Amino acid sequence: MHFYESVNVYNRIQYSINAVQQWLNLRLQLLGVVVTAAVALIAVGLHYYHAEAVNSGLIGLALVYSLSLTSLLNGSVQTFTQTEMDLISVERITQILKTIEENFGLEGAADEPSLLVDSSWPSKGQIVFNNVSMRYRPHLDLALKKVCLSIQPAEHIAIVGRTGSGKSSLFQALFRLTKLDSGSISIDGVDISMIDLEVLRSKIFIIPQDPFLFSGTIRSNLDPLDQYRDDEVWTALYNCNINILVDSLGGLDAELRENGSDLSAGTRSLFMIARAVLNKKKILCMDEVTANIDPETERVLHELVRTTLRGHTILHIAHKLESIQNYDRVVVMAAGEIVNVYSAEEYIQTHQHQPQP
Repeated sequence: MHFYESVNVYNRIQYSINAVQQWLNLRLQLLGVVVTAAVALIAVGLHYYHAEAVNSGLIGLALVYSLSLTSLLNGSVQTFTQTEMDLISVERITQILKTIEENFGLEGAADEPSLLVDSSWPSKGQIVFNNVSMRYRPHLDLALKKVCLSIQPAEHIAIVGRTGSGKSSLFQALFRLTKLDSGSISIDGVDISMIDLEVLRSKIFIIPQDPFLFSGTIRSNLDPLDQYRDDEVWTALYNCNINILVDSLGGLDAELRENGSDLSAGTRSLFMIARAVLNKKKILCMDEVTANIDPETERVLHELVRTTLRGHTILHIAHKLESIQNYDRVVVMAAGEIVNVYSAEEYIQTHQHQPQP
């Protein structure tokens, strides 16, 4: 029913546009007829009263231009109206973005004071959630409820819980995608609400459940800003066990399709980990990266977590017991709250015979 109503609205708008265009064409043609008739009458009058002063070539040129006036006016008006319609689309997008900012409580965020941090920040990777409460809309319930969690430097944390328990909301709060209702989050002792948003997000790396790559060379995917030497890129690939694969594809200049569609999901995940290792991100967030990969790639990923990423602070939203065996602690969430914190061994022993969340 909603679809039919939308089609009717669209048809009404299209009918109005076509009617206006026909109205405009008719009046422009009338204007062209008036101008052409005026030029012809002036030519006849000049020939009658001042025949010796009339240049037949100029009269013919004037008639030609007057006949083309209608099409020129029509093209000019069409161009102007189309430009105005396109700019209205931009205006609507701006209004929608403003509405989103108001709904998420982000208005005025750009005017907040920004704290300048050193380029090496964060050097440790300590994260502290202090009574963090967050909701996605003013009229909705809290997605996070007074969450208190202290994550030590280079600690590996697995976050588990059922759908809607607030796991992804922790990442939303950490990246400041949604304004906090109360509480604060600090990284290496610095309140992230006082840091410029672009700086904050450039210091944290996330690997989504469906990893993405850009169309272009392997090098441009790993180092889009061209900040590192080729040997540093190869070292990152070697540490992530994909250097042989890259060499077989043709080296760093090998072209990848859009979103890496010519690679498996597991390989794309390894490329994103190599990107994080190359950029030396101290904090790494992983959102169920083992959900769509094969067992062999999952084994490689677990090995990377235990060795190459040992010095990084990792927050991993996990959904399988095998995914948390190399982690230091397991945070169990429910209804936006942290209900328990285990060591990985305790959690596996407690839940290995229970249905997984």
